[in-house]
Amino acid sequence: MSDLSPAAYDALAHAVWGGLADAGIAYEHRFELAEVILDEMVGVFAEEGIRLDGAKRAIQFAFDASRRAPVSAA
Repeated sequence: MSDLSPAAYDALAHAVWGGLADAGIAYEHRFELAEVILDEMVGVFAEEGIRLDGAKRAIQFAFDASRRAPVSAA
């Protein structure tokens, strides 16, 4: 296995995001923490010989600054 599907990356990013939310991490701090966690996970996979080539792109897309505005509860 050399990479995961885009859907798998999306699910991974959202699982980390949900965990941070469940832990009570403030919205504005979740992006930075999620990026750090996912980047560390990529390193762990690499140590096991699994290259996650699409991870950086997927992480950047999942946490793109233009998507950082919280949805208003209207």
